[in-house]
Amino acid sequence: MAIEMLADGRFVLNKIFLGRVYDVDGLDFSKIRNVLDLGANVGTFAIYVCSRAPQATLDCFEPSKVNFDRLHANLTTNSAPAKAHRYAISTEPGTATLDTGGASVEYALASGNDGAPSVNSETVECIDLAGIFALTKVDHFDFVKSDIEGIEREIINACPDELLLRMGAITIEWHHGLPELETIAGRLRDLGFEAKAVSIDGCYYLKAMKRKN
Repeated sequence: MAIEMLADGRFVLNKIFLGRVYDVDGLDFSKIRNVLDLGANVGTFAIYVCSRAPQATLDCFEPSKVNFDRLHANLTTNSAPAKAHRYAISTEPGTATLDTGGASVEYALASGNDGAPSVNSETVECIDLAGIFALTKVDHFDFVKSDIEGIEREIINACPDELLLRMGAITIEWHHGLPELETIAGRLRDLGFEAKAVSIDGCYYLKAMKRKN
């Protein structure tokens, strides 16, 4: 295994491979076939999944050009059965401004997208969840991981129940308040998921898995 990344993102290796922060209790990796990686960065999570779920194929979404180039190279180097898609996840398709002024693992869509991009930003194409299902032609994702730096609340609130029911297990890194996270967990429970908020190293995650009939 070889993963090329910037120094500011190396801590993610321990976070994913040792801390297993995106794992969902009860998820059997040997049965995973389709995985959706939202906010794939340079592919660390994708390569982790490949090491545990040898029969899985992945669709990885990453908007930043510098991260996307490394993502594509890392997937190729590791012969990962994955496709890389250069899109930002949003509530609707179109273009937006990606703020690239901070650490490479923290690039996020700017809150305002009027005007020309600054030197620490880039214009990116956006896709919504309905567009992802249409693009990938995947009917059901066994595992969905989302780390999209602050827009996850808008994405899941805009996501219709029909699309959520096409996901088996979900992990979302949460950048908002706990009460909102508990509300979304309750929505998922009403849809037939086991869902809970989990705190790991000071960061909240939503962990959910569809109940077995």
